[in-house]
Amino acid sequence: TGLPPFPFAPMILYWGEQEAGFDAAQIDAKQWISQISPRPVFLMQGGSDTIISVSSGEWLYAAAGEPKELWYEPAIGHTMFDGNLPQEYEQHVIGFFDRYLLTP
Repeated sequence: TGLPPFPFAPMILYWGEQEAGFDAAQIDAKQWISQISPRPVFLMQGGSDTIISVSSGEWLYAAAGEPKELWYEPAIGHTMFDGNLPQEYEQHVIGFFDRYLLTP
């Protein structure tokens, strides 16, 4: 939105919780990601992301159990991996599926 995080983010969070009828703390990915293991987790984090904190990918990766992978690209923005790096995106995603999700 281009708005500063404070005071708008807390207000938007409060409004969203009221409208949707949930507590955002209950869906905090950092709280739950460790419980996914032993299911594989693949995280993609762009260093130029203005929507999601760059450190969020690192936090989630640190909190996740094995197996896990983090693909970090300093020049990529939010959800821009497939559009900006289509061949690398395909290689990373297919490689992840091949390593963890194919059944022998």
